Amino acid sequence: MQSEKARETAMSQMKTGKNCCQSVIYSVLEVSGIDVPEGLLEATSLMGHGMHCGATCGAFAGMQIASGLVFHNLSGAERRQLSKRLHEVFTKRYGTVNCSEIRQKQKDPDGKKVDSCVQLTGFSAAVLLNEWKEWQKSTIKGTGANAG
Repeated sequence: MQSEKARETAMSQMKTGKNCCQSVIYSVLEVSGIDVPEGLLEATSLMGHGMHCGATCGAFAGMQIASGLVFHNLSGAERRQLSKRLHEVFTKRYGTVNCSEIRQKQKDPDGKKVDSCVQLTGFSAAVLLNEWKEWQKSTIKGTGANAG
């Protein structure tokens, strides 16, 4: 299944030194057969660790960036709907898109990590491909932003 391959690829990319944002973008585009635009991974090199200041999670940012590349022809309303949907899916799992808050929650009371950024990045890549499929189904059926 493509989503599982994206998960594995994203986690592997993290382990080779790419940040969470780069790993999500690379994995979903690679698995989807879409060339990664030249310079994109370099341009997102400061997105890891919440832009290195604990702000917006880089994996979530990667979900948005990759979606913008794939669905750049959507109307403004459709882009907002897709972006909102990705936010809902991510925050349902992690409670926030704030990197510092997520990383704090990844520890048990003894300070031991219980869910790594590598796993979060894999989840983000896998769920992104699933959401793209659902988005395409809903717009084809007329239940998405294209309806009406």
